[in-house]
Amino acid sequence: MAASGYGWIFLTFACLAAVTLTSCHRAGDTAEISVQQEITPLPAKAGPAILLLTLTGADAKPITHASITLEANMTHPGMSPVFGDAKEVEPGRYQARLNFTMG
Repeated sequence: MAASGYGWIFLTFACLAAVTLTSCHRAGDTAEISVQQEITPLPAKAGPAILLLTLTGADAKPITHASITLEANMTHPGMSPVFGDAKEVEPGRYQARLNFTMG
């Protein structure tokens, strides 16, 4: 059950990355972005976690210099969101550290 709750986190990351990257384009421009994610530890549990995102364009080339802010949410009442910024660790690969409050 915990893994499925955090599955929504990955979808949120992908959407945030896509919105952040496509918002930098002029009106009429389109962008195709592929987002792959990894999380350690797996399965996710309460406590510290490392997320690694790989962003590539339609041409399969890494997307560099992106600004990525992550928000992890659980739907349970009283749970506060967890935020983190992903930093580029190599071209097209971004790493973030989050501290999950629930397993």
